[in-house]
Amino acid sequence: MAIRKFDASVKEIRAILRSEGLLYAVPRYQRGFAWTRSQIQSLWNDILEEKFPGMFIGTILLNHGEIVEERVEIIDGQQRILTVTIMLSVIRDKLFSLGDHRGAHDVHTFYIAAAPYIGADDEPKVIPGPKIGKFFGKRIQDYPLDEDSVIPKPSNDEESRVNSARNFFNKSINDILKEIEHEVEQIAWLRDMSKKIEKLTVVAIDVEDEQDAYTVFESVNAKGASLTLADILKNMIFRKIPKTGEVDVAQIQWDQILKNLEDCPGFTMSKFVRYHWLSKYDFLTESKLYEAIKHELNNKKSITWQELLDNLVNESRRLKILIGANSEDYSQFKSPRRVSQSLDGMSKMGVTQVYVLLLSMHRNFAMKEKWKGDYEFLEKFCFNYHTISKLQAVRVERKYSKYARLIEDLNNQDLTPKKRQKNLEKILSGMRKDLVDLKEEFVTRENFIERFTVEVEYSTNKKKKDLLRYVLLRIDGQIAEGTGELMVDPQMTNLEHILPRKPEKWGLEEGEVSDYVNHVGNLTILSKKLNSSVGNKPLVEKLSEYRDSELSINGELVAFIEDHNSEWNEEIIQLRGIKLAELAYDKIWNI
Repeated sequence: MAIRKFDASVKEIRAILRSEGLLYAVPRYQRGFAWTRSQIQSLWNDILEEKFPGMFIGTILLNHGEIVEERVEIIDGQQRILTVTIMLSVIRDKLFSLGDHRGAHDVHTFYIAAAPYIGADDEPKVIPGPKIGKFFGKRIQDYPLDEDSVIPKPSNDEESRVNSARNFFNKSINDILKEIEHEVEQIAWLRDMSKKIEKLTVVAIDVEDEQDAYTVFESVNAKGASLTLADILKNMIFRKIPKTGEVDVAQIQWDQILKNLEDCPGFTMSKFVRYHWLSKYDFLTESKLYEAIKHELNNKKSITWQELLDNLVNESRRLKILIGANSEDYSQFKSPRRVSQSLDGMSKMGVTQVYVLLLSMHRNFAMKEKWKGDYEFLEKFCFNYHTISKLQAVRVERKYSKYARLIEDLNNQDLTPKKRQKNLEKILSGMRKDLVDLKEEFVTRENFIERFTVEVEYSTNKKKKDLLRYVLLRIDGQIAEGTGELMVDPQMTNLEHILPRKPEKWGLEEGEVSDYVNHVGNLTILSKKLNSSVGNKPLVEKLSEYRDSELSINGELVAFIEDHNSEWNEEIIQLRGIKLAELAYDKIWNI
């Protein structure tokens, strides 16, 4: 697309913030304040180390054609502008506290906020996005603070980052001022620093047309800069779905997606959007996805932007349900408990790629009644391929996408329910064959057994502990060989070290056992009551308690120890670990 009017020039910060008659606003569809300590500290260090004025800090894209409440839109570069504003607010307040009220007033009115005429309230030079607008005003732009003024506390992540930036600059400047003996010299340093900041330079790109602004924005940012797919997609969605009066539907829905993703570990907004696309439309890398989405909606017009946002909201709820794996959410399935158990297993594994396929299966679950076997198959495959063998994800991600889209396409065909289910079984049969072939090619029994004892071990990390508990409970279920009617509540169990981590009562030192005490062969599960009772007791006393356990894994453990002359050492622990790995490969997760 041709750019109608485009002007790029090198400007100092003061030329932007002190432009007569120009005020600025960050549009609602821009990402919020995202700079973290590392980026802020990097900018601060660069400014301190720069010997000559005019240090270049990046690009700023300004849309003069979209004047909202007499403000120019900052389409790109708001992180730098807001950070500079925060920095200058600290310098302003330091000058004021040292008695240089004139200097503080100049910094404030030149760069932060000023009254448009005598008697009017100050108007901020920059209005940030809606999530931090009020906080930023009170924390950064209000001046001078009254004696009764209360410093607001941050209420969301963006506000916390603003507060953190403010605290960082405050501490950094205080540290420097402590090294300067006299107040006059302190004031001189602060004034010099404000001059250094006002001479920071940017490439200012001024555009008069909104569409031109976003053409430039996408060109600058879609090719590997710091903005993510989610940032760029949000810009487009919010442009296509404007506010209606006071109601900002797009913002409400976008926030709902983010809220749902809080319960989906491992999923950023960008990753979620890509997996939704892979499960429904096409297999693409993240770098190519934005253009594909635009083409689908703007050119093919298969769905509208509002429909895309609606779909993303629904899909985020679906992902949350899949990861949460509560059997009550699967009451419409046959065998809801077995389905939720398999989903819980995949959630415990921390495998994300499989959700490309799971999203499609859940979206189209009405095509058949019995899904239990398909979910259990995927659980077993994920354990073999991802969790234990840690094999290349992209190889199987493409297959997940292929079968997800085949299921999606089938549901859109005009077929009788019987014919649709028959074709679905063919697709699922092909999926199972493909994944079994992958497993047989890359996951040998020998390698699985070797990797099992590495990947399944005790750790203080919660994710690792959850995985370990999942594995031991599955082993217990296999040993029990029950009907599946009874379930062990994981929340009522503790992980138990047979040889304790503090083995003084065994006549050993911690350093002597550190190499093998967390090995899976040295671990079991016990009820919380029994686990508390056994503590770090010697083996003979522990065995007495283990015999009281109702879990089959502990009956097997007692028999194993007795078969080895009631001894427990590194060699026997390693041997039990191998036995558990063999059981895992041959029986529990066999496909």
